[in-house]
Amino acid sequence: MTFEPRPRSDGAARARNDRENLLDELHRIDERLRRRVIGTDRVAFHDGSDAYDAASMAIVRLHGVLERREHAFLLEAVREVELRAIGTIRNIVSHGGYRSMDDESFWETVTGQLPELLQRLLERAASWPAPR
Repeated sequence: MTFEPRPRSDGAARARNDRENLLDELHRIDERLRRRVIGTDRVAFHDGSDAYDAASMAIVRLHGVLERREHAFLLEAVREVELRAIGTIRNIVSHGGYRSMDDESFWETVTGQLPELLQRLLERAASWPAPR
């Protein structure tokens, strides 16, 4: 059995799907934080906890969104220091072991700063003109 990739749609349908997929992904990241991280006990937020793992996945997925060339317009809503921090945290959670995470800073980032950043990104993505 061989894998046959599905051909991408063209023109307006492709751009509409891309926009919907982007909005869906940002909403999923936001939902993951709100349901599984924000409101949990800080003491229980540590490497291996469900909240920590959910926060780590949110960072990995957000970094994936921001590094895509077609999403470059989103970078207008992200400060350089935020982009560097997301990249650094993503590297730490993806390549654990080469550097330890400051759990207090991670907690403050994912519960305080990341939700506000996600709202800016959602607003920017929603204002992306839908193709006709």
